Amino acid sequence: HPPTLPPEGQSTERQRRTSYRTPPTVSARRPREKMRVSTLQVLWHDKKPVFSVDFNKEGELVTCGADKEVRLWRITEKAKGTQGSQGNEKGTTTVAPGGAEPVEVGVEYLCNLSAHSKGVNVVRFSPDGNTIVSAGDSGEVVVWRKRPGAGGSLGRDGTKAATPSKGGPDQAADPWAQDSAWKAVGTLRGQTDDVQDLAWSPDGSALVTGSVENVAIMWDATRHKHLARLDGHHHYVQGVAWDPKGEFVVTQSADRSCRVYAPKPQKQKRRRKQDQQQDAAKQQQA
Repeated sequence: HPPTLPPEGQSTERQRRTSYRTPPTVSARRPREKMRVSTLQVLWHDKKPVFSVDFNKEGELVTCGADKEVRLWRITEKAKGTQGSQGNEKGTTTVAPGGAEPVEVGVEYLCNLSAHSKGVNVVRFSPDGNTIVSAGDSGEVVVWRKRPGAGGSLGRDGTKAATPSKGGPDQAADPWAQDSAWKAVGTLRGQTDDVQDLAWSPDGSALVTGSVENVAIMWDATRHKHLARLDGHHHYVQGVAWDPKGEFVVTQSADRSCRVYAPKPQKQKRRRKQDQQQDAAKQQQA
């Protein structure tokens, strides 16, 4: 018998299984605005690797790398075609976001900080931006501080000249007067091998460093003294972080673990004891 054909306008089960759905109509989308961006290049590290960068609130940029140097920069912006105020800019590019008038963005070199004898792996500004800590190979951790009231301009050698202090002939006694805007004010001694990372506490009173010794060390940022040694990892400590409230420190290691520490247990104990004493005094008064 010949196969029975389905009524007009209907399809068999097999046809329904093998048929393809027509894709829905795609509505025309509004074309996206184009933004032209070029990468800013910092090439003044003797063409060696740059290992770490950080910004402060004033828009200053600090870099460090395998050339044993720490360098400070400022990002500059100006309308395209206008003359810049400084002639020490590198890496100028053109950016035109959202169809706005193009501006030229450049990197202005400020000064060079030299104190390390080996490669510098990490550098960080303090929360207030007035202190820099740089750390590198062989456990070198150097603290740099900005000269009070540092303003000045770029010198002939590219370093930022210090603003002379008041006082006439006595100004030569000021250690900051004939130096750059930043000065090495201390060294944190305790790490004996390469430091991989560091982090400031939120209030800037302390910092923590992590190294390939499998340990992290907490430091007093003002007295440059050792506060605590954070043990427990079985491999390199490659990252450290301080929580925004300043209650905990986290370390991460190549042993595939993260450890959480309470950096101020003594203060917590004192607070508990004070609370207990206050509760006991209230009970006696009642």
